[in-house]
Amino acid sequence: MDRTHSSINSLLEQATCIARRSKEAAGETESTEGYKRRQTEELIKFANDNGLWIDLSHLNITYMDRGGENEVFHDGNVSVVKLNNFEYAGDDLENFFIRIAAHNKFFGNVPYQMIGFAYNSQPGQTHQIELPVNSLSK
Repeated sequence: MDRTHSSINSLLEQATCIARRSKEAAGETESTEGYKRRQTEELIKFANDNGLWIDLSHLNITYMDRGGENEVFHDGNVSVVKLNNFEYAGDDLENFFIRIAAHNKFFGNVPYQMIGFAYNSQPGQTHQIELPVNSLSK
């Protein structure tokens, strides 16, 4: 993983731990459907407490397309910004973070880097990740 942006990688690691702890705290007392709601609430609290909300109108990015669980923007330079709605995570957000960790392990030359939280065009919380553009051509 690219450690040039260690604070960004730390953000991804912290969000992963929050999702895991929320699930563990629920234990057997909560249905799996409740995991995602609890995890989302905890991530929103984390973002609020740490000033991690990003207003997309303040970024110099251009909307490119929507696909799967992402809205994709280009910064006109070297990165794309993806807003992920956690749709493919199922009932447990930890699944999303496992996928990101796997991507970063196997494609360390083009890692996802979590840069904050933002809302996408669909109602509900989403998180924002940044991916170097050169990964799109590989």
